[in-house]
Amino acid sequence: MASSKPMNVRLKQRAVIEFLTAEGAAPIDSHRRMKHVYGEACVDVSTVRRWTKEFAETNPAETDLHNQARCGRPNSASDVQHQERVDEIIRAILTRYTDEGEAFLRRIVTGDET
Repeated sequence: MASSKPMNVRLKQRAVIEFLTAEGAAPIDSHRRMKHVYGEACVDVSTVRRWTKEFAETNPAETDLHNQARCGRPNSASDVQHQERVDEIIRAILTRYTDEGEAFLRRIVTGDET
């Protein structure tokens, strides 16, 4: 999975947490050290705790730094079926705007559902 984009900052921080956890660092110490390096881009201490717990339960040589797939709503809907549905909704909105004009937009802005 080679990419010309710089490595994601969160992924870098996960690697740092994995390393510091393997060395036996406490989550609060890891966070303090990371805050010094990453500043405002540093993950929250609760995230450091959660990742530390996850990494402590695995062998560092076998750890996958990338987030695993989760159940629930996907982050995006990029398949053809969803794209077609979005296009359909957009066309319906534009048709209503063409038919009703500015009054339609005013109802959207004011939240008037009558």
